[in-house]
Amino acid sequence: MDLFFDPATWLFTAAIGLVLGLAVVESLGLLLGQGGLSGWAEHWLPDLHGPDAEGWLGWLHLGKVPLTILLIVFLTAFGVAGFAAQMVARHWLGGFLPLPLVAAGALVLAVPAVRTLGGALGRILPKDETFAVSLDELAGRIAIVVTGTARLGHPAQARVRDALGRTHYVMVEPDAADTEFPAGTEVLLVRRAGGSRFRAIANPRPGLLGS
Repeated sequence: MDLFFDPATWLFTAAIGLVLGLAVVESLGLLLGQGGLSGWAEHWLPDLHGPDAEGWLGWLHLGKVPLTILLIVFLTAFGVAGFAAQMVARHWLGGFLPLPLVAAGALVLAVPAVRTLGGALGRILPKDETFAVSLDELAGRIAIVVTGTARLGHPAQARVRDALGRTHYVMVEPDAADTEFPAGTEVLLVRRAGGSRFRAIANPRPGLLGS
């Protein structure tokens, strides 16, 4: 147990602990119908179907694989690489290496691990994972605002089902400046505004949610 709480390994212990925390939060979010962390985080990211998709974000398969899963892969690879290095150092050198040195090496190994495993997951998850489908396909669908009040320039989270009945969580804002959508409002997604943000109008056919 001293391996996990030594000053030379605490950073790797924290990384593995964060993995467990993320898994719990993501699971609870999905069970409670709040969409987990991935859908919320996409609002703060660049347009993953634009120029960034061909840059470093695309290189890491962000947009093809949910953000939370990639983060879990990164933290796990970082933690495991760090612990492995320190265990080898203690066995062969009789003590731990400096934490900054090992952390730098673990970081170098973790990034390509995200690239490699992200590519593999990207070929598997689209069959079952709702976050991996094209967000452009959600335009024209009916959504319901679930948290906050949507105003122009101040989007709120909404829940929408795709053509296969799978649930997605996106950010919506009115298409007109003098309109706002409080939680519980049904809206029509008229066009994608970048990332997971959509412009929306009030549902012109109330009661036909998800049609």
